[in-house]
Amino acid sequence: MNVDSWLKTFRAKALLEYELREIPGKLARGWRFTDASAFVPRGVPLDRYRPVLTAASVPPEAELLRFGEVSGETETLVRSGLENSLGPDTHKLELLSLSRWQDARILRIPAGVRIEEPVSITLTPGDSEFTSTRLLIIAGEGSSITVFNLLSGGPPAGTPFLVNSAVEILAGEGAAVRFASSQELAEGGVSYLSLRVRAASDSSVSSAIATFGCRQAKVDLESFLEGSGAHSLLVGIAVASGEQSHDHHVFTLHTASATRSDCDFRSVVGDRAQSTVTGLIKIRPEAKGCEAWQGNRNLMLSKEAKANSLPELEIMNNEVKCSHGSATGPVDPGQVYYLMSRGIPREEAARLLTAGFVQPALESVPAPLRELIGARLAGRLETATAASAHAPLDARLETA
Repeated sequence: MNVDSWLKTFRAKALLEYELREIPGKLARGWRFTDASAFVPRGVPLDRYRPVLTAASVPPEAELLRFGEVSGETETLVRSGLENSLGPDTHKLELLSLSRWQDARILRIPAGVRIEEPVSITLTPGDSEFTSTRLLIIAGEGSSITVFNLLSGGPPAGTPFLVNSAVEILAGEGAAVRFASSQELAEGGVSYLSLRVRAASDSSVSSAIATFGCRQAKVDLESFLEGSGAHSLLVGIAVASGEQSHDHHVFTLHTASATRSDCDFRSVVGDRAQSTVTGLIKIRPEAKGCEAWQGNRNLMLSKEAKANSLPELEIMNNEVKCSHGSATGPVDPGQVYYLMSRGIPREEAARLLTAGFVQPALESVPAPLRELIGARLAGRLETATAASAHAPLDARLETA
């Protein structure tokens, strides 16, 4: 069966599962604080094919293909990856992507090829009510690649829209993948993003996820450390203001020995916005000598803002080093007052302290991507702190 016929059959099967599967409830892992029904399109035609890749800068050493254009080893990887994604535990939103993607691309880096300049891929929903995309990054053995994925735009203000995006990274033995995604969609929209990382022996995957846009955003981040010596780093930065709601769920599974995972997630929440970060580190009995760390810090810019944090550990052997932590609090009014006493306006003082709060996580992002994320972050922090500048953070500051 050729690849086009196989994809048609596979997607029909995924659509049947999608129609039969229930929407995840509050008891489903990762959905305790968010209503999943908001991410399921209703009354919107889903069978309209519309390419949504608006720009890409891909060097000649790599390939950017549509799923229907693959052959040989790449086709085998695509088929096995999609089949593995379709199982009894696949939830409805993933099935929506598997059955109704409008644009699916593969970025393939051959074994031994090292690309230093960031590969940039921009996706935009334009004026569509529903957009679904998939991106598969395949890094061959010993290869190296840096990818910046931008989700931006959307219909005119006041027009509701839904974006469902999926990214999967397959890091071959000894490969190094540096990936960053910045979600800057129009704030009237709803966005669901899933990122799944599979790391082979001695590979490393650094992922930076920046969530800025949309009225409501849900992000599922999964890392599977499947080969000895594999390492994953996840940096998350979310800035929410107004009535925005951002919900991130992190799942890390160690199935091989001597693997390591690190996660640093920081949220800045202002106005009446809400940020949620839940996470689970799971280490299998056979995964000896692993190291894992997960941290979540939330900075509150107003008394009406809300942050939920729920880190968890599930360790099945004693030969590991594993820890997690969470902290939530407001901008220190004493620090604000100190800067104001030195002639810095309150709004600028709050912005500087907020930038300082995010900076340690940003420093962990590989250099080419750090500048790209940092430039976008600066504007978002300025907007968030300006909106909260006149909200009383603390009585001591108001009377100082």
